[in-house]
Amino acid sequence: MTAFSRSSDTEALIRRSTRFEGFPYLFTPMMAPLCHMLLLPADRSEKALQEMAELQVLANKLETFLVFSHERAIRYDIDGTPSPVAEAPCGGALVTGKLRAAEEFPPMPELLAREESLREFIKSQHQTGYLVGSPQLGYRPATADQISRLSGHGADGVPVGLVRCGDCGAYRGECLESGSHSQRKIARVYCQCENHNRCARCGNPLAAWRLYAHHYDERENKILFQPTFSAMSHECTENLRRVH
Repeated sequence: MTAFSRSSDTEALIRRSTRFEGFPYLFTPMMAPLCHMLLLPADRSEKALQEMAELQVLANKLETFLVFSHERAIRYDIDGTPSPVAEAPCGGALVTGKLRAAEEFPPMPELLAREESLREFIKSQHQTGYLVGSPQLGYRPATADQISRLSGHGADGVPVGLVRCGDCGAYRGECLESGSHSQRKIARVYCQCENHNRCARCGNPLAAWRLYAHHYDERENKILFQPTFSAMSHECTENLRRVH
């Protein structure tokens, strides 16, 4: 009789039983625990698949994995830099059909079958609940010098450290969050010009503001956080164009 250890063989079998088998695909962590899966045509060469993955990442500006098998994948940084990984990512609350590829794939029977299989796989995970973008994400501890320089608000009520962008008119810069002096944190605030997250299909922004980043809301006079999963609300315009 073969013995299985909980820490190795059994856990490996459990992980494999909860993984989707329909390779190849792109796996994009959206914001824990949410992950997006985009199926790719199986008849494309590895070079073509890598080109698709790079194009997707350069548009979305989101960390993404090109998955060939359970034991082989390529991780892409948001600048498109690839690095091989020995084990494909898995788990999380899976979604599909939200991040569009740069091209529309022909409705081949093999691809359509995998799409249906993926939908059934997602249903089988019995995912429930909802996601919340924590306002504390994206902050970092402030130094004593930063607390000294950036405390308070200007005459217009805007946090010290933020300046209005001459192009889009929104505020940008670094400022402190509100809170006790001993626990102050600092945030990098982005204007709309710095919103680099684009749809690979239509080229328009995935959200109103940069994903996984802070922006300043003038009406509420607050620093707000744009969660990555807000990209799932994006809808392409009618005049689609490919992003290069």
